[in-house]
Amino acid sequence: EKLRAPTGKQNAVDLRLCIRNLARNPAFRLRLSSVVSTIASSLKAEGIQLDIAAAGAAALCNVCCDNTLKMEAVKLDAIRSLLQNLKRSPTYTAAEDLLACVGVLTANYPPGMEALFNSGDAPVILACACSSDHASLQVLALEVLSDLCSCSKSFTAWLVDDTELLQQHLGRCLSLDGDQQLLRVALQLCNKLSEHSSFPEKVQKGEKEEEVENERRRGKREQRKEDKSLQIQ
Repeated sequence: EKLRAPTGKQNAVDLRLCIRNLARNPAFRLRLSSVVSTIASSLKAEGIQLDIAAAGAAALCNVCCDNTLKMEAVKLDAIRSLLQNLKRSPTYTAAEDLLACVGVLTANYPPGMEALFNSGDAPVILACACSSDHASLQVLALEVLSDLCSCSKSFTAWLVDDTELLQQHLGRCLSLDGDQQLLRVALQLCNKLSEHSSFPEKVQKGEKEEEVENERRRGKREQRKEDKSLQIQ
């Protein structure tokens, strides 16, 4: 009832986080099943504050642990709402809550995956994976992509053939000098993507493009050195 009643921002966030915490206990989770429809519906509200949306996503993550409750959230178009809120440039912490909920509602659950495909907003997950500013968000996004690839050959084909993940982005996650957890999940995703027939071709193309880009950057550095030398003279 408190979820449905008009309330201030902080109270709305606190209520959702309280539900998140209670739902960690299986004994409470079943008793909280009635909140799924209220929270999922609130995610669709126009102009919902991102802090409230993220807290709602965190609550759904813990409540929707079985397919019955996942089905209710998916039917209420929660996945589309989560992805659209992700596109609104939330904070990294809020983005993690929203993305984690997408992962829960899609992992090993075909109706959730279908809802994701039909939303047309899957590229926002890719954008999170390619964000080099926040390693934990990248890790989570790569884990979600990897889970989706495990369940769908068509999703794997889309990532390999129709995105620039392999050509321009994934290589940065495979640095031995970078975040080790990021490296681990990136390797796991590569293993899933390698099952697609055009994977070797796309990887080779990406390596060539990287060589060209490195050469371009090297040329710019040399030009700057020459310009400085002329200025000194």
